[in-house]
Amino acid sequence: MIIITNIYSPNVRTQQTVDSFVKHGYEVAVNADSYKGNGQVLKDLFACFNRAVSGGHVLFTYTDGADTYCQHRFNVPENYLLFSVEKACYPHTWVAEKYPPCESKWKYLNGGGYGGPLELAIQFFERYGLNQLPNDANGQHDYMIAYLQAIKDGFPIKLDTQCEIFQTMAFADPTEFIVTNKQLVNVVTDTNPAILHFNGLTTMEILKQLK
Repeated sequence: MIIITNIYSPNVRTQQTVDSFVKHGYEVAVNADSYKGNGQVLKDLFACFNRAVSGGHVLFTYTDGADTYCQHRFNVPENYLLFSVEKACYPHTWVAEKYPPCESKWKYLNGGGYGGPLELAIQFFERYGLNQLPNDANGQHDYMIAYLQAIKDGFPIKLDTQCEIFQTMAFADPTEFIVTNKQLVNVVTDTNPAILHFNGLTTMEILKQLK
């Protein structure tokens, strides 16, 4: 499996993200072109998916580059795409009513983390136009709309509502997590997620307890 990320302005935090994956034995592919907008970000990712397939890779995980940390090894699905989720329906709250019922607090797609077969990612981008968006597109919104149409179409895609692999940290309540043996555990879902995403400019102070 290959880890794919976008880093347009390398710094201490982006290096921390890369190092956290390398530490666990993963190869990391970095898109480092100049930033031209979210639409271009998705085009860059699509190109990277195709290069990874050409290089013999089958499975991948995408992760945001500056606010993410991998705390242990993990496996992604081999027959569907799995997307990270968050508590907030961002950037447009009206999309929430279109989601299927879900009892989890973490239930709205977050484009900062997902994984699965590269071939399915390529199909997903092509089928729902994610590789053809204008540069000023809101990628998060377009991911959501694509997901909602995909589940109607029966496309193999799911959300990680139990935070088994991906854990977004925005809007977190301190009582929802504990740190045991330098591992963050979600006590609500009773899972030990592999990838922590401190989205929404969330503080990363808890990482001091994980190293």
